Amino acid sequence: TFCVLFSGVLSCFAQDSYRETIKQLAEVSGGVIDSKEKIVTSFSPILISMGYADSTAKRLSAEYYDEVFINDVLDWMESVYKPLTSEADLKSAIEFFTSPAGKLAEEHSKIYADEKAQQGMMTKMMPDITKIAMGEKAGKVESDAPKGYQKVFHEYCKLSGMEKSMDVMVSQMLNLMGGNNEKLTKSLSDYFATNLETLMMDLGYPTMTEEDLNTYVNFFKTNSGKKISAANSEIIKGAVKFGLSEAIKFQMM
Repeated sequence: TFCVLFSGVLSCFAQDSYRETIKQLAEVSGGVIDSKEKIVTSFSPILISMGYADSTAKRLSAEYYDEVFINDVLDWMESVYKPLTSEADLKSAIEFFTSPAGKLAEEHSKIYADEKAQQGMMTKMMPDITKIAMGEKAGKVESDAPKGYQKVFHEYCKLSGMEKSMDVMVSQMLNLMGGNNEKLTKSLSDYFATNLETLMMDLGYPTMTEEDLNTYVNFFKTNSGKKISAANSEIIKGAVKFGLSEAIKFQMM
């Protein structure tokens, strides 16, 4: 009986340890846990539309972030990562993201989520999108990035999970632009399949350096890196669904 109880206690400690390590990874890697400011900005308008004062809506949104949202994100991450990664894999990732090269690469990678940079990418795309909408063909997007950089970026996309992220992005854009027009959807799909990697590369270049890309590539080639990348891909695929579920949950509270 003692052995059974003791093994149960050890099991609880192991689970708590994995959860804590997941939390550490989320804190150092960024991208998964949205900032408090972003959640308040996204969620407070929901309450304002329901008749709450602006100050009250912001306060309740901030409280939701602290008391509910963070735990929900960690629950979600744990459910995705645990079948795919060991605690040792998580610790390997934490070691990578806290290394000088990893921290610098992670800081530079924030350019991909920068709103101004994304607007620039959309501006670059719009002439081609307009052509496609008018039934014309759009050419291939050319990049000014050096050929060596382009080669490493392609490898980075394959290994890091960015390719999955781009698939999700394409799906969202097709829903917005194509609607029920099958011909338009097909033309847009072909355009993005040909050009989105180049557009994303140009969005990051030169802030995201070739050294940064190689830093990521070298990590994601390791056994732990491959498992982390697989888990990240699942997180990317489920991000929209998770965000919607949190918005609905917030409204119901």
